[in-house]
Amino acid sequence: MKRTLEMLVLSLEVSKQSNIKVEIFWGLVGALLIGICSNLKFYLPFSPVPVTFQTFGVFMTALLFSPVRCGLANFFYLFLGGLGLPWFAGLTGGFLTFLGPTGGYLLGFLPAALMVSLIYYRFQWAKSFSGLVLLLTLANFGVIHLLGMIWLGWVLKISDLKVLLTIGSLPFIYGDLLKIFLVVSILKFGLKKF
Repeated sequence: MKRTLEMLVLSLEVSKQSNIKVEIFWGLVGALLIGICSNLKFYLPFSPVPVTFQTFGVFMTALLFSPVRCGLANFFYLFLGGLGLPWFAGLTGGFLTFLGPTGGYLLGFLPAALMVSLIYYRFQWAKSFSGLVLLLTLANFGVIHLLGMIWLGWVLKISDLKVLLTIGSLPFIYGDLLKIFLVVSILKFGLKKF
């Protein structure tokens, strides 16, 4: 009996270590996806903020991965990029990127992704086409854009909301909505997730 209990405890420990390695592996895979997507980008002539596919990668990890894996993917993306891995937009990296005009948008990825993942896996309404479009739109504009514009205003010393909206949010609305519909369409029609 004692031997059986010891074997059970040992197998649980091995299983726990194995699960941690699996979660880390998938977190790194998700971070790589976001890193690749972040370098599909172009600049608008009037804004220091590039148009990228980062949010596409952020939302795909949020919806394809569990909340834990999604959180790890976004954390690893930010952490490793902050350490200098050049996978932020424009193949940049390093801690100073967070202090630049795009820092708030980058830092908004983690809470936005976690919000999406937690709600998607918890509530049935979020698994419908319209519900998922609503959820991603709220996360994109209510978290990523909001944090991004607050940071952009602080870095560039801009307190005029109209100017901040003009350079930090309004030009990106159509592209962001297109990415949101692309993510939802891929999940619904390509991967048949709901």
